[in-house]
Amino acid sequence: MRLDLYDLSAQGGLVRSIQESYQENDFSITSRLLSTRAILTSGRTLTRVRDAGSSYAYNPFTADQKSLLLHLSRNTNFTYYIPDGQDRTHLFIDLASCGEIAKIPLPAEESWYDASKLFGTLNLPMQRKMMLSPAETSLALVHHDTFPRIALIQLIGRHATALSVPSFDPEQLHFSPFFIDDQTLLFSVLDSNHWGTVRYHLSTGTYEILSQNFTDHAYSSLSGDVILQQSFFDETINVPFGSVALLEQIRGIPVQEIASLTGQKENRSELFSLLFQKPEESSLHFKPNLTTQSFNAIAESELREPLRDFWRDYQLKLAQAVGVFHLLNLDPDGTLTQIETIPFEIHPPATFAQYVEDAEPLLRALDLPTSLIEEYRKRRRDAKDKGEEYLLVDDLSY
Repeated sequence: MRLDLYDLSAQGGLVRSIQESYQENDFSITSRLLSTRAILTSGRTLTRVRDAGSSYAYNPFTADQKSLLLHLSRNTNFTYYIPDGQDRTHLFIDLASCGEIAKIPLPAEESWYDASKLFGTLNLPMQRKMMLSPAETSLALVHHDTFPRIALIQLIGRHATALSVPSFDPEQLHFSPFFIDDQTLLFSVLDSNHWGTVRYHLSTGTYEILSQNFTDHAYSSLSGDVILQQSFFDETINVPFGSVALLEQIRGIPVQEIASLTGQKENRSELFSLLFQKPEESSLHFKPNLTTQSFNAIAESELREPLRDFWRDYQLKLAQAVGVFHLLNLDPDGTLTQIETIPFEIHPPATFAQYVEDAEPLLRALDLPTSLIEEYRKRRRDAKDKGEEYLLVDDLSY
């Protein structure tokens, strides 16, 4: 597997390439940026930090340690990580020259939170991410395996706080933290009723609703602009990460559409209760645990088969969802200006929009040099000609 790092620190930009080998039958290698030049490669048989500017590589852990959630300071002297295993309750900080220098307690786990059940229902990506503020005095941590909300760690005072947006339900999920500056953290939040994008002001501890729409990712352009990426269906329906499950919750099915197959709802209350989550409402949603076998409970074949076919077609329509990413520029006064639109499709078994197939509009929005965009285009085309994938990832990858 070849890893290409698009290095923007050099004049005009350049691409540094390294070859990462893997052992036989270990095809699970993932890659993630840890700093401006360091790449973490993780798989079933290895965890390794590679310096894209040289041949230097090292294992950041001792033989009895492992963690897939790891971040480095800008100069790579400090390593921040949460170990796999029992002690996921602390953030560890190691200094390259002397080992562990801090062990910071993280917020307590929340009794209501069942990660596998919740994310399985919502069809959302589970994020594991750390982000340092520009001056590296604060660290934002999202670790959905254990915590639903962002933990903000003050690295000088060595303490952590779980963020909580007052205008949302106490049971809320946070995603994609991004430092606008040392005193402003942007992230997205979701509860059972609504979602949006929030700015948290570190100096005052106050929250500001920036947008009623959910931001999947935020980026900083070469010119210093903040770029937000949001997912939409039908151009007007904002859905976090293009989640198929959340799209179904929003769209719903008019009662009249089902009544055209079954007759009036009042005369078919048992059938509506069998199939739909809230049969009394005017917009219906199929129960999430339905299977083709569930329809066998309907005795009348003249109802059973048309309803089964309708459910199958509806599931297929949702599974093959087509939408767009909106790229928006965040002005200092909080105004959002749309600058690009990128189409996406979700094909089974995918249940949310994860990668931008053609990233050129994003690269243009981020003010990358034309030479680097042309190089990306060439490498992507060469990989496609070989029947391979060429995926562009960054430190917001999950």
